[in-house]
Amino acid sequence: MENLHRQGSMSKRLRPRRRRSLGSARLSLYGVLLLGAISLVLIWLVVMVLNVHFESDITQQQFLTSRSFQMTKTVITEEEIVENIHKLIERRVPEVFRDLFEIHLTKKKYKRDFFSWRRLNEDTFELVGTSASALAMGVNMFCRRNLGISIASWATSRIP
Repeated sequence: MENLHRQGSMSKRLRPRRRRSLGSARLSLYGVLLLGAISLVLIWLVVMVLNVHFESDITQQQFLTSRSFQMTKTVITEEEIVENIHKLIERRVPEVFRDLFEIHLTKKKYKRDFFSWRRLNEDTFELVGTSASALAMGVNMFCRRNLGISIASWATSRIP
């Protein structure tokens, strides 16, 4: 009996201890970091939404009571703003399409040469991006200069 007891205790000593693997510790650390990052992003989003909501109310009140608004025009309708934006787009967009069509024609010439075709493709994306941002900046400047408002503040004031 004593012999069996000894054998049992001996087998426990010889058996290696089970350690927690480092992989599970890393996994739990990454899980905690991921949850922390997600919570920070959610808190940041809530703060930004509340900030934009309060700022749009304040800027709309300041805009309606500002002297420059009262001096330029008494009533600015949305139709006038949209009409002026359309006029600006009509001036700029044909140039963009002409440039894109020229790039498309040169692509057809170099279709077999992969590297030049790829370079032309990157140029096309760059042209579209710069023309879109230039168009947006132009619309904003046009509205600021001629209507006395920024299109960004006008758009945020329209959000319910």
